[in-house]
Amino acid sequence: MNLRQIEVFRAVFLAQSISGGARQLNIAQPSVSRMMHHLEKQLGYALFERRTGRIFPTFQASALFRETDGLFERVQRVSDLAGSLRSGLGERLAVLSYYSAALQAVPKILHAVSMSFPEISLSLDAKNPVDQIEDIIRADADVGIAGNVPNLPSLDQRYLGHDVLVAVLPRNHPAAAEQVLSLAQITTMACIAGPADSPVGRMLRQAFSERGLAFKTLIAIGSPVPVFELVLGDLASGYMVLPASPAVRARLGEAARKLGVPVDGVVAGA
Repeated sequence: MNLRQIEVFRAVFLAQSISGGARQLNIAQPSVSRMMHHLEKQLGYALFERRTGRIFPTFQASALFRETDGLFERVQRVSDLAGSLRSGLGERLAVLSYYSAALQAVPKILHAVSMSFPEISLSLDAKNPVDQIEDIIRADADVGIAGNVPNLPSLDQRYLGHDVLVAVLPRNHPAAAEQVLSLAQITTMACIAGPADSPVGRMLRQAFSERGLAFKTLIAIGSPVPVFELVLGDLASGYMVLPASPAVRARLGEAARKLGVPVDGVVAGA
């Protein structure tokens, strides 16, 4: 399949009709029909089933459409880059971060970068470490900030520091008067935490397991964003943030594609 065939196929798939696809592409309907017929003949299987005057994508068409999503995103980026180069711009820095840092710390860094290098096009997205690695290896992103990232030869990795996990409690919780919470105390509470298969979830459970403690999760969440709402519920008492003892530390690092260009300007801001 060439890019033109993919473009026509995607338009028909999204419009769920030959005529709708033709309108999206601003070309004649017979031309789209001929191209789709030729493509199905070339592939050796049908992409759409025709029933009662309508078309429905086959299993093969749905699989192809999913695969072309990332391709067309990259094609669009190439098109955007070409336009930027024409206007004298063109440099891009796509940053990925773990969720909590993407809310405050990383945006402040990117703001400083933007002030110093206004010609650079910046983007920020929050993703887990596994998705970050995939995006960086595919060259969909330039820099990722995450915890407990495995060492991979295809990535340039730098240690940034560590973060300490804390407990968030309603202000009127019996344990809110403590200076710190022991891990044993936490095992007696109904906890909201990351999934067991997430990097932080595995680290947290390992810390409890090493001390012979069982950690139970009432609600598993993939992002820390709803934590405060889940902790407070209908309470209006506010919340307390307490460290755990012994401390459970998450190792933070920055990974980048081996671009041959320094990224110290971003790291220094962290």
